Order: sequence, then C-alpha cells, then structure tokens
Amino acid sequence: MFLAALIDAGLSLDDLKSKLATLKLPDTWDINVEKVMKGAIQATSLGISIQNHVDTHHRHPQDIHDMIQGSGLSEKICKTSYAIFDLLAEAEAKVHGTTIEHVHFHEVGAVDSILDI
Repeated sequence: MFLAALIDAGLSLDDLKSKLATLKLPDTWDINVEKVMKGAIQATSLGISIQNHVDTHHRHPQDIHDMIQGSGLSEKICKTSYAIFDLLAEAEAKVHGTTIEHVHFHEVGAVDSILDI
C-alpha cells in the first residue's frame, strides 16, 4: 500500500522500478499498477509479480543489509530500510528466543517483501 501511495503522490513507476532494480535480486520481477474503485473512492492497486523464481526466501538480516548497501539507493533510503529490517529482526529474535545473529527471515526475506520495504 505504501508504494501505491507513493505513486499516487507523484512518484513515477519507471523511477520506482529503476531504483529497485539496483538491489540486484536473484528473481525476475515486475510491478503492476492499476487504478481501481474502492466503493466511491479511486485507489491505486500495486502488485509485484515474480517470474523465473529462484529465491529461497530464507535470508539472514545481514544478507538483506548487504543487498541494500550494494544498491544505488540513496543514503536516506538505505538507512530507513536498515532500520525497518533491524526492527523486524529484533522482533523475530524475541519471538523465537534467539539472537539477531541467528534470525533468518522467511516471508520477510522474500523478493516481494524486500521490494515492498
């Protein structure tokens, strides 16, 4: 929903795709956007489709940090992304009674989740 809101606020879909492509994810992906009606309100629906799926989904927080660090995303976007994944890692560690170093993300480590965050 956040990415769709950014597009509604004026972010170009092409700019979004080109920035996210710098993450060099292992799968081929695409973002599809369409205008929909939710009752009497027009909204933007955004979906991420994944082709040639080779992703394992099981990534450690450091794997995701490395992807972000090696991207062409701005420093501000990288810092925000790190902070989000760090919070998720802390929550996972707490729930599973382990340390952040031993956390591995399942769904959060999937390509569509990484692109969304």
